[in-house]
Amino acid sequence: MVRELERKRQSAKFPETAPAANPVFFRTYSRRNPAGLKETWDEVCDRILVGLVKLGKLSHEEAAILDKMQHQMKALPSGRWLWVGGTDWIAKPKNFSGAYNCTSTNLQDWKAFGLMMDLAMRGCGTGATIEPRYINQLPPIRNLLNINVQGEISATPKEQLREYTEISIKGNQVTIHVGDSRESWVESYQTLLELSTDERFSGELQVFVDISDIRQARETVMLINNQSQPESLRNHQADSKLDKLEGCEQKMRQESPSNIQSHSQSKPLETQRTTVGESLNTKVLKPISKKNSWLWQFRQKCRFWHPIVAVIATIIGILIQLLM
Repeated sequence: MVRELERKRQSAKFPETAPAANPVFFRTYSRRNPAGLKETWDEVCDRILVGLVKLGKLSHEEAAILDKMQHQMKALPSGRWLWVGGTDWIAKPKNFSGAYNCTSTNLQDWKAFGLMMDLAMRGCGTGATIEPRYINQLPPIRNLLNINVQGEISATPKEQLREYTEISIKGNQVTIHVGDSRESWVESYQTLLELSTDERFSGELQVFVDISDIRQARETVMLINNQSQPESLRNHQADSKLDKLEGCEQKMRQESPSNIQSHSQSKPLETQRTTVGESLNTKVLKPISKKNSWLWQFRQKCRFWHPIVAVIATIIGILIQLLM
């Protein structure tokens, strides 16, 4: 009965010219209601309109225009707003960035890396400016991190889960108890980066990352209506190989770099290829060709003369036609 009802609901009247609209809509923009059923297109339109009216303090006439345009699919808000618009989560000021499709920041300190992870976890497309004037402000690597992941996911009873990350330091030993929230995951990731340059330490650091307070995979995260993916946190922790910002030089991919691996508790993760005392700057980026090379000069001349030659050829063609 419930499955039959679900199938009937998952059939919006999208244009025949958009055959993939149905699966994309129910996969990406339709949220589950308290009864566990996916929203219909009309229900999504109602939800996001309520959010827009509150956000823009719209009049009844303005709301009526938006309602008509949305139901007729002539005008829509951002894709992110289709997902979070009108929810209690986006109504909180601290989550407002989650309504944006795209974001960008300057990579000039470790907070910028944490911000990018935070925005990505909110569902935003994340970008970064890696110009030398920004990345040259990053501190040099001074500490070698040996990272051990300890504990088991969901080992802590659900009612006793830590919401926030807790960090304890004893000499050159650091323990990070990862909390069960987006902010805690970000703090844990950023802490690892900061430890690599923290002047309070010298030499090798033993870092223990306790994941006992993280809920099981695919368990619904409250308010966000997403599913927990604890393995991605484990992967982010493994990315402590701060090798000159090579990840940034490869466009600061939004997904985890290819050298990230899952590691067992018994094998510590050591920083590789980055020498202690080495600055995080890029010396790899080079122009496509030197300006004093004959190839560069030839390209510039071609770019200048090409339209002129094209115009001359057109005029000659017209003259030949007239003479004939």
